[in-house]
Amino acid sequence: MQGERVETLELTSSGVVGDRRYALRDPATALVMSAKRVPELFDAAASTGPDGEVSITLPDGSTFDAASSDAAVRLSAWLGRDVELAEVVDGQQATYDMTLDPPNDDADIYEIPSPSGTFLDLAAVHLLTTSSLRRIAELRPDLVWDVRRFRPNVVVKGAEDGFAEDEWVGRTVRLGEVAAIHGMMRTMRCAMPLRAQPACGDAVELARQPDIFRALSEFHFNDLGLYASVSSVGTVAVGDAVTLDVSTVESSTAD
Repeated sequence: MQGERVETLELTSSGVVGDRRYALRDPATALVMSAKRVPELFDAAASTGPDGEVSITLPDGSTFDAASSDAAVRLSAWLGRDVELAEVVDGQQATYDMTLDPPNDDADIYEIPSPSGTFLDLAAVHLLTTSSLRRIAELRPDLVWDVRRFRPNVVVKGAEDGFAEDEWVGRTVRLGEVAAIHGMMRTMRCAMPLRAQPACGDAVELARQPDIFRALSEFHFNDLGLYASVSSVGTVAVGDAVTLDVSTVESSTAD
């Protein structure tokens, strides 16, 4: 579903507190559902309240608590199929499915396990720099490279030109004074960035653009962003400085 912009993130060893705390699941297969395979999910939104409660807003504007007894019934009625709403459980293994040919929704489907005890795709943290978005937009200015397409946890401004975070693989990236992540690999992209998304708050509507996959494949091996593990737990806030190992990225902020 649509996520939310927040002023602070709390990083734990397993990822960002509250990130993908819930997931829709197909009760017949036990597979976690996402907009990779069910694009209608982007028409709904989820947000977290001051006491940690999660609210879901459907396209008709109706809102309800994810923990309510009728949440699955309401979601099933909206999607026109049976679904269940599951909360993440430590040590539990979840699996989702996706195609390796993102523009073709009819391509072969593969089941992929999430990290144990999470509903994540692969890594605890997903980081993206505005430098990378700017560079790919220079290469394909006819496409809309909105950051919402890529769903990062952390957006870093002020990094060097080009695909800056490519050089952060294998390095420690400190977010603020305490929290730090370790670059694992460049983020390979799936069908999510190609999907249409509705206007949300002050964000504009995004059309479906299969050529995003083709452009990323042509210019950057279908990678954009950085997958990372958490090497030092803590809180990161908008405006915090970002440093690499012992070197500071000039004028960098995380938001």
